[in-house]
Amino acid sequence: MKRYEKLRELREDAGISQQKLALYLCVHQTTYSEYELGKLSVPVEVFIKLSRLYGVSVEYMLGLTGERLIPCADIKSP
Repeated sequence: MKRYEKLRELREDAGISQQKLALYLCVHQTTYSEYELGKLSVPVEVFIKLSRLYGVSVEYMLGLTGERLIPCADIKSP
């Protein structure tokens, strides 16, 4: 799956319209549509904002891992 296809999949899974998501990202709806169609490159800031919204890692959104969830750090006391 291509990066831009992942954007649509995550948005549809969350039940959010392109228009509402564009408002959240402070971009025009046509700009967001072009992200999903692969016509425009998605800025890093948008990937970060979307990963936080959807609760997935940026690596998942970029297709670098199949793990949707953000792994918790293993913090141990010294």
